[in-house]
Amino acid sequence: LGTPYSDYKIEDLCVVQEADIISLNWIPSFINYPTFFKNIKKPIVWTIHDLSAFMGCFNYPIEQINNPKMKEIDHIFYKEKIAALKEYNYPIHIVAPSKWIMEEAQKYVPFAPLSYHHIPYGIDSKKINYIDTYEAREKLGLPKDACILLFVCENVENKRKRFDRVLDLVEKLSNDKIIFIAVGNQMNAKPNEHINFVGKVNSLEKLNLYYAAANYFLMPSEEDNFPNVVLESLFCGTPVISNNAGGMKDIINESNGFLIDDFNIPEIVNIIQRTLNGELSFDKKQISENITNSYSVFRMASEYLKLYKEFL
Repeated sequence: LGTPYSDYKIEDLCVVQEADIISLNWIPSFINYPTFFKNIKKPIVWTIHDLSAFMGCFNYPIEQINNPKMKEIDHIFYKEKIAALKEYNYPIHIVAPSKWIMEEAQKYVPFAPLSYHHIPYGIDSKKINYIDTYEAREKLGLPKDACILLFVCENVENKRKRFDRVLDLVEKLSNDKIIFIAVGNQMNAKPNEHINFVGKVNSLEKLNLYYAAANYFLMPSEEDNFPNVVLESLFCGTPVISNNAGGMKDIINESNGFLIDDFNIPEIVNIIQRTLNGELSFDKKQISENITNSYSVFRMASEYLKLYKEFL
């Protein structure tokens, strides 16, 4: 739950009191809203990775819709958060990694002293980057002539990530030419003979190989901010087939993938069939080069540094 309460009172720490700027990220159960915003008297730079900072007890609007029984406590938490923010008399600068999350945040907290800045995530190309597809498949022991579709998620059972749409796709595309690979924790997921569940991959080097080996990365999420998995896939040169929602719209275009309304299964089946027939292809190396130039970790750091200097 995105509770506004916490046993921690970090506003009492010397490092917080002596700081010139407070930088916040994901804070549920860590920041105690009623005391923190009452006692902090300096600018805040707050990077929002979802909407838990301003919503009641949820991270995304779709979760609020899907959990009507939580309506009462959700409303209580929301009022507590807004009341605390209204008492704060110093600037709060919201950093939004996606345009979508910035627009959504403004709906929940439509008042001063908040200002909004759009700074997308960046990836370190020294840690994850383009690898030749066949080289990656050879290292993973995957066939060179198959069409590989990849799904990556911390927990495939997270309903918002819509792994059920991947299962729908599997039903329509189950044949020897297509391999589905799912990376992530799937403790209670039902076995599926057509999906290669590889579990959680802690090695970024190995995850890099899975991205590089795939023909397409599948992103069926109902809502998401600016998913690192999408950035990582594109850094590796692998095009993305995504639901047309959330921050995915900021980065996916006709040169690096497809935005599909409601993750429409027949439309995706057509894309895969055209790929198998040789009618559709992407320049994976060019995808990697384009995204690396636009979304480097150094560019992101530079934008934050510029922001901090404005306040000092």
